[in-house]
Amino acid sequence: MARLPQAVIVHPVLVTLLIVPVVMGCCIVAAVLRPAEVGFVSSSGDYKVEYVDAKLFFTFRDLAYLKITEQKHPERVFRSPLIAANSLEMNQLENSQYVGVDWVRFDKMKHRFEIVILGWHGSVMSAFISNTPYVVFSNE
Repeated sequence: MARLPQAVIVHPVLVTLLIVPVVMGCCIVAAVLRPAEVGFVSSSGDYKVEYVDAKLFFTFRDLAYLKITEQKHPERVFRSPLIAANSLEMNQLENSQYVGVDWVRFDKMKHRFEIVILGWHGSVMSAFISNTPYVVFSNE
C-alpha cells in the first residue's frame, strides 16, 4: 500500500517572518514609484520639484518626501528623507546654490538635501526611500 506524504506544518512565527518583509518591500516600492501630488518646475527651468505622499501603512505619522528631478537629465532623481507632511510647505526656493522649498532645500553642487525644520525627527524608513545624503540644521 502506498504511503501518503506527511503534511508539513509551518510555524506561524516563520510565516510572519517571511510575510512581513515582503509586505514592507511592496509598500516601499509603492512609495518610491507613487506619482507626486504637487510639483513645480524651478524658475531656472533646470529642476522639477515634487511633493510625494509616502503613505506607508505601518507608520503612525503622515509622511512625505521631496523628489527633485534634473530636467536635462531626467534619470537623475533625488529623493529626500521622509518628513512630516505638514512640514512641507511648497513655497518655491531657487538661487545659484539651492532648489527646493522653504524648509527642505537641495544643494545643487553637493547633491544633498538640507533640512531646516526645528525639532525634526527622522524616520527609520528614510533609509529605504531616500537615495540622497542629507544634513539637518536645527535653525538658521
